[in-house]
Amino acid sequence: MLDPNITSLEQIKSIKNELNSVITNVYLNTSQDQIPSCKNTTLCPAFEYIKTHKGEHITQEQMAKLCHVSTSHFSRLFVKETNETFTSFMTRQKVEWAKQLLEKTDLPISQISDDLGFNESSYFVKTFKKLEQITPSTYRKYMQKE
Repeated sequence: MLDPNITSLEQIKSIKNELNSVITNVYLNTSQDQIPSCKNTTLCPAFEYIKTHKGEHITQEQMAKLCHVSTSHFSRLFVKETNETFTSFMTRQKVEWAKQLLEKTDLPISQISDDLGFNESSYFVKTFKKLEQITPSTYRKYMQKE
């Protein structure tokens, strides 16, 4: 018979996942952001939101609403400010955050993927490789040697 004071495997896994999320948040919230300073004050709320909600799936529509402009106007302003589309910017930014986590933690790639709001780890790996020409695991191995 199991001792009721012994924590179940599911509880241990849950605690581990929570700790991993806390580690991710600490590293991401103390990391140097690649997000540009806001020149267009209309976009400042969007940039601040992106900085503080790194693990969320953020849409252009949400950011347009936050900035009190139409989606099309937000899109034009955003491209003018960053020289890239909102989707490209967010993808590139998430890969930059992932690189920091790969360098500074031993979190599993699947955890990093989840914590950065990717729906599937395989999509994260594919996206990372497309932008960096290397897989996340290879990147981590290379950076650990440095």
